[in-house]
Amino acid sequence: MNAIKLNNISISFGGAPVLNNITTQINTGERVCLVGRNGEGKSTLLKVIAEEIQPDSGNIVLRKHLRVARLNQEVSESHK
Repeated sequence: MNAIKLNNISISFGGAPVLNNITTQINTGERVCLVGRNGEGKSTLLKVIAEEIQPDSGNIVLRKHLRVARLNQEVSESHK
C-alpha cells in the first residue's frame, strides 16, 4: 500500500527547475534515503512532501491519517 505517492512534481524558484517531473512512491513500512550533493533538491522535496511548500505542478497523495514531520537542519543562534 502506498504511504506517499508523488506524481510529476516540479518546482523552480525563478530559474532552472530544482525538481523536474519527480514521480515515485513510498510504500507502507518501507524505508528510504535521499542522497545527493548540496543544492540538488533534497530539502525542497522533503518540504513538498511535508506540505510546507507547494509544487509548481504535479500532485502528492498521502495515505489517509498519515502524519509527515520534518526536522529543520539549521541550528538556531541560541544553540550555537
